Amino acid sequence: MRIFLHVFLQRWQYPSIHPVQRIYTASQSASCGASFVIGREYIISGSIQNNRLRTNLCSYNRETSSLNQFQRNALNFGYYRNNCSCNIRYCGFTDDPTCTVPERNECLIINNENCFSENDACIQYRRRCRWLSNQCA
Repeated sequence: MRIFLHVFLQRWQYPSIHPVQRIYTASQSASCGASFVIGREYIISGSIQNNRLRTNLCSYNRETSSLNQFQRNALNFGYYRNNCSCNIRYCGFTDDPTCTVPERNECLIINNENCFSENDACIQYRRRCRWLSNQCA
């Protein structure tokens, strides 16, 4: 199944991609396919592979009407848009020693993933990426 959605991309980052795009996902949730309702507005995250926008069930995809005030402000003030060079690494509850110190271009989520996705943003600050607040740490 193909669903057509409006996608707003940073034109300087992906000049060859038209602003209205098909977004590819598996056709069923059992295959990690994301589902969307035509006519509703979404914030969709994912990847670009072979010049195709792709998303899945595990990506951050939210209907805009369900965003909280922090998320709306982060979109309006450009916290998400202006910090695409920062990566978020999910460490879970493991004792992985590589998950104690983030690289220059990343923010770590060790636990409490929902708090970070709803109340914080990974931003670039003085040539490093860091969380905007300490609310979820």
